[in-house]
Amino acid sequence: MKVLLLHNPTAGSDQTSTDDLIGLLDREGCVVDYLPTDHPDLPHRLTDPVEALVIAGGDGTVAKVLALIEGDTAPVTILPLGTANNLAGSLGMRASLPDLVAGLKHGQVVPLDVGMTDGPWGRQRFFESAGFGAIAQALGPVNRSKVPSEQKIPKGRHAMRKVFQDMRPARLRIRLDERHFEDDLLLLELAKINSLGPRLCLAPTANPGDGFIHVALLPLDRRQAMLDWLDDPEDGAPAPMVLHKARHAEVTWQDTPSHIDDFFHETPQAPCTMRAWLEPSKVKVLVPGRQAG
Repeated sequence: MKVLLLHNPTAGSDQTSTDDLIGLLDREGCVVDYLPTDHPDLPHRLTDPVEALVIAGGDGTVAKVLALIEGDTAPVTILPLGTANNLAGSLGMRASLPDLVAGLKHGQVVPLDVGMTDGPWGRQRFFESAGFGAIAQALGPVNRSKVPSEQKIPKGRHAMRKVFQDMRPARLRIRLDERHFEDDLLLLELAKINSLGPRLCLAPTANPGDGFIHVALLPLDRRQAMLDWLDDPEDGAPAPMVLHKARHAEVTWQDTPSHIDDFFHETPQAPCTMRAWLEPSKVKVLVPGRQAG
């Protein structure tokens, strides 16, 4: 199998080396070409005549590469090197790096929907979520502070707890397909995958290829339930979200910040409206076979 390895060498806490990754692929019979993800030729190299694009990095790296895909390319697979690895996890890529590489030869190719937004910032893709309220308010400062990789999840969860304790809800006007409503919310996320931000399962039924935007809402009366859940978000109990599904969404907001994946936007001074929808993507994902797990 001929592959193009797209590697962010700064991802994660252990900073798996380029040589280690090439060695893993080589031992499984892959012919490897290599390109760092900060190389200026990245957009042009995505159509190289290879059998797989192997993205080695965290969620930000994966989303960066996926957002650049415009035409027909080889299937994409992920070697997760980040901290949360939400995108890789949602696609079933949770095994060790050697097992994921070993599973490529008997992998399955699946389609991937792309989330699209149109708002004050123009048109922008998303692969994890677009949202308003607590995630944007809590994680924007964490993201800008460039904390060490191993501290991102605990610091992100701590920041969200602190924000939830005393943040004021925002009045949002929402349209989900043909349903229209308003509510005072602490959080609204239009999710493509189940785990968001610092690896929090806020949209448990979300699937990146199911054709739906999964909408997770947190009303004011569930503030304490969310604080209790954040004490141990990995014990298996569901987050206290109100959940919906839609193919199209529209949100009008003013008094709260927003985000599109890892791009954070400040609180607007006047009412703004964002539309979100899904469009079929040319992105195909190579999910390693079961033997990889």
